[in-house]
Amino acid sequence: MKDFIAAVAIAVLASGLWGTEYARRGLWEPDEARYAYIAREMAWSGNRFVVTRHGQPYSDKPPLMFWLINGFATITSGKIDGVTARLPSLAGVLLSLLATYCLASAWGGRPAAAVSALVLSTSFLFWQTGGMGQLDALLCGLQMAGLCLLHADSERPAWWRALCAYFAMGLAVLQKGPIGLVIPIGMHVAGCLAVGERFRLRRWHWIWGPVAAACLPVLWLALAGMEGGTGDYLRDLLFGQVVRRVASGTGHNHNILYFAHQFPLSFLPWTLVLPAACMALARSGAGRFHFRRLAAWAGFVLVFFSIPADKRNLYVLAAFPPCAMLIGLASGELALAPEKLRKATMFAMSGLMFLGGCAALAAALPRFGLPVRVWSAIPIAIILGAGGCVSLLACRRWGMTLRWLVVCAAFFLAAQTWAAAFLYHDLNALKTPWELARASREMGSPDTPLLIYKINGEILAFYAQRQGVRVDDLASLQKEADRIKRGLIVLEERHWQEVSRLDAALGPHRFRMGGKRMMWVEFSPRQMEPAEGPDGWRQGGGPAEAGGQQGGEQNVGAD
Repeated sequence: MKDFIAAVAIAVLASGLWGTEYARRGLWEPDEARYAYIAREMAWSGNRFVVTRHGQPYSDKPPLMFWLINGFATITSGKIDGVTARLPSLAGVLLSLLATYCLASAWGGRPAAAVSALVLSTSFLFWQTGGMGQLDALLCGLQMAGLCLLHADSERPAWWRALCAYFAMGLAVLQKGPIGLVIPIGMHVAGCLAVGERFRLRRWHWIWGPVAAACLPVLWLALAGMEGGTGDYLRDLLFGQVVRRVASGTGHNHNILYFAHQFPLSFLPWTLVLPAACMALARSGAGRFHFRRLAAWAGFVLVFFSIPADKRNLYVLAAFPPCAMLIGLASGELALAPEKLRKATMFAMSGLMFLGGCAALAAALPRFGLPVRVWSAIPIAIILGAGGCVSLLACRRWGMTLRWLVVCAAFFLAAQTWAAAFLYHDLNALKTPWELARASREMGSPDTPLLIYKINGEILAFYAQRQGVRVDDLASLQKEADRIKRGLIVLEERHWQEVSRLDAALGPHRFRMGGKRMMWVEFSPRQMEPAEGPDGWRQGGGPAEAGGQQGGEQNVGAD
C-alpha cells in the first residue's frame, strides 16, 4: 500500500511540475515542433512505418515517438498540440522517477527514495527535458526501467523480469536507436564489476535477451520495407546514422572533455551537493557499496558518450538518476562529509538561490528585449529569495541534513513550477511563428502546401497547419509556384534577394522567431498582382522595396 501511495505521489508531482507547461507553452523549435510535425504528417499521409518529413523519408529517428504522439492525439480527436506531443515525455519522466524511487527505497529506505525523486525532478536538465516534447525523456525512462529490471533479476532471478527488461530496451531502441539497448546493459555490467559481483552476470538472458529486444525494431523495419521504405532509407537507419554520429558528427561536435563542464551545469542545483554526498557515502559502511555501484552507472554513461564526435548534454540524461540516488542515499549520512565542505555547500546553495532570483528579475527588464511580464518573473524572484534565506536558517538550525535537502528541493520545485506555467508561456511570442500562422489561416484552403526555401522549417509548416515542401534552388521554387499558382513561401531574410527574382507577384513580410530574421512571401501569378499589403509593403515588390525600413519591421520578440 505504501508503494502504491508513493507511485501516486510521484504521478501528482510530475503532473504538477510539468502539466501546466504542457497546456500553456507552444511547441518550440527545433525538436518539439519537428517531431509534432512529422507525427502529423504521418497521420495525414497514412504512413505508419516509414517516417517522412516534407513528404521525403526521414531516417534520423525511429518511429516510437511519432506513434505515441498520434496515439495520444486520439484523445483530442486527432489534434496534435502541446499536450499530446509531450505526453510521451511525461511517461518517460514517470518511468525514471519510479525506477529511481524503487532502487533507492530498496537500498536506503523510503526517506532516501523520496529525496532521490525530488532531487532528480528538480535537477535543471531533467526538469527542462521533462517539459519538452523530445525523445530523451522517454528514452531515459525506458533505459532506467530496463536497468531496474535487470538489477532486480540479478538479485531474484525470474525469466519474466528479464523479459520485461529487454522489452523496455527494445522500446528504447525504437525510440532512439541502439543506445536504448547498449546503455542499460553497459550500466548494469559496469555496476556489477565495480562492486565485485561478477557472479551476477552469469545469466542465460545474455544469450536470448538481446535477440528478444531486437525483435521489435526488426519487425518495424520489415513492415517499413513492405510499406515502401527504400533500401537507402533502411541502410541509413541501420548504419548511416550511427556511423555519422560516432565518426563525423551531425553538427553537435565537441571535444572529449565536453561533459566535464556540461554535466555539472546541467545537474544544477544538485551539482553543489554531489561532492559532499559522494564523500559521505564513501566514508560510510553500507553506503560505500552503493556509492561504487552508482558511480559506475553514471561514469559509464559519461565516458561512453564522450567518445563519439557528436555530443549534446541531453545524451547523458541516464546519468542523472544514479547521481540523484547518490544524494538521496547520502541524505541521512551527510554529517560524514568534511565540515568545511558541508558549510561551503550550504552557503553555495543559498547563493545560487539568490542568483536565480536576480536572474528572474533581470529577464523582465526592457533592456533585454524579452517578452516577459513583470508579474511572471517577480514570484520566481520572491520564491528563490525566500528559499535562500530559509536555506541559511535551516542549515544553522539543522545543519546539512535530510531536512535541509527537502527544504531546498521544495523551493526549487515551487520556482520551476511557476516558471513552467507562466515564464515559459510569455516566451511563446518570441519562440513561435504566430504571424505566419495568422497569415496561413487567412490564405484559404489548408490543402495548399507551404513552400520552404533552403531550410527544414518544420515549425513553420506545423504552425501554418500545412504540408511543407522544401525547395533548395530558384528553379525548383519557380516550378512549385507555377504548379500551386497562389500560396506562401517562407525563407530566411538573407535569401530574399534570390526569391525576389521569382516570376510571380510577390508580397513580402518580415517577422522574427527567436534570433532568426525570417520572411513569409505571398505569391500569385503576375496578372493577379494584389494591392499594397497591410504592413506597408507593396505586394509584388522587388529587392529595392524589400530593403527599406518599411512596415515589414513588425517583429516577434528580439534578436
